[in-house]
Amino acid sequence: MKKFITIILTALFLGCFLLIQELQAQAPSKMSYQALVRNTSNAFVTNQPIGMKISILGGSATGNAIYVETQTPTSNAGGLISIEIGSGTAVTGQFSSIDWSDDSYFIKTELDLEGGTNYTITGTSQLLSVPYALYAEKAGNTFSGSYNDLTDVPAGNSFDGAFTSLTDVPSGLSDGDDDTQLSESEVDAFVANNGYLSTEVDGSITNEIQDLSLSGNNLTITNNGSATTIDLSAYLDNTDTQLNELQVDTYVSNNGYLTAEVDGSTTNEIQDLSLSGNNLTITNNGSATTIDLSGYLDNTDTQLNESQVDAYVANNGYLTTEVDGSVTNEIELPVQTGHSGKYLTTNGSAVSWANVSSGSALDVVTISASTTLSATDQIVFINGAYTATLPASPVDGQRITICAIDQSAAVNGNGRSIHLAATSLSSLTMADATVNIYNMFYSSSLDAWFSNY
Repeated sequence: MKKFITIILTALFLGCFLLIQELQAQAPSKMSYQALVRNTSNAFVTNQPIGMKISILGGSATGNAIYVETQTPTSNAGGLISIEIGSGTAVTGQFSSIDWSDDSYFIKTELDLEGGTNYTITGTSQLLSVPYALYAEKAGNTFSGSYNDLTDVPAGNSFDGAFTSLTDVPSGLSDGDDDTQLSESEVDAFVANNGYLSTEVDGSITNEIQDLSLSGNNLTITNNGSATTIDLSAYLDNTDTQLNELQVDTYVSNNGYLTAEVDGSTTNEIQDLSLSGNNLTITNNGSATTIDLSGYLDNTDTQLNESQVDAYVANNGYLTTEVDGSVTNEIELPVQTGHSGKYLTTNGSAVSWANVSSGSALDVVTISASTTLSATDQIVFINGAYTATLPASPVDGQRITICAIDQSAAVNGNGRSIHLAATSLSSLTMADATVNIYNMFYSSSLDAWFSNY
């Protein structure tokens, strides 16, 4: 069921009972009024100033305002406000001048929940029973309360004070009860005029009943799939064991843990391992035990003693003595024909014959353009400002002599270092403007050229 009511106003109009002794005094020009105030969330507005505008309308709920006043009461802890109509700041008319016997009257209330004059909540209801003292004050024939003031009293008749002894009592007071009681039609009219619901509007009397649901840390309400989910993780108390500083200090003190360095060094407890032969030790402890690891060697290589080798040889037909009287005739060499004066060399995977270079036997090359040299011993003359690039695949021991008279001539190591005296270069430029001679030798094990100047 949807909530149509944003504020409930319960007005209590306190009148005076028809008591003779009270009618002797002047009736106050005020009317007590109380109301319970709720906000748009149907919660009581408590301990808060409420801006009010009260209008007395004549004739109907939309009639002219006979009297208008404003007040700013403060609601109590239960959302109740209590005022006296007639004691506020008058805007229109005078409350004491209202003739309550002249017409039917309605009370209109307008509220500003922020305590100002921006009135946004309005309610109108009929004053079905005007406080009697106010009515009597304007009724014209006021009764002093003294029997002697009565007129047209038959001679010899006296009033015994009993209600039942009265005649011509209005029908509304015939039972002697002056409580304001509304008939069924009056209640229906009040409900209709103020927008209160009289029937269930969506067919269910339980679908507004909500319950809470907690899944993990997520809190939701039931019967509303679009309701906001509240994450309660921020409210976890983190009850894991957590020690404060004092507890940690006490724990350390009770159990003998160190709180400061005791020997002046923050590194001498750092250990390392050292292996000498099969002996394993730790550093920074001269008295530490040395572990002999020889017992952990797996010795998985097949190792035969002399008799086992002899037996194996004998069983498999291997030779134990030279059978043709020559210990060299089994040595194989590459074909020697046509390679007189050369020497045998290898590139690591195959052997070949190479020329023996010595003295004037070196190849002599003059270059007049930048040139990459070949993998042979050479004397190279650079004729101009050109670069001689050393061989891409030099052979071990290769010797190259570079000569140049142009200071702009250069030698490039072709990706290998050229070591000259105490300097390692990727390339070099001639040092002198006149004569430059560099002897270079290649080492395959160091993969570098070594030079002198």
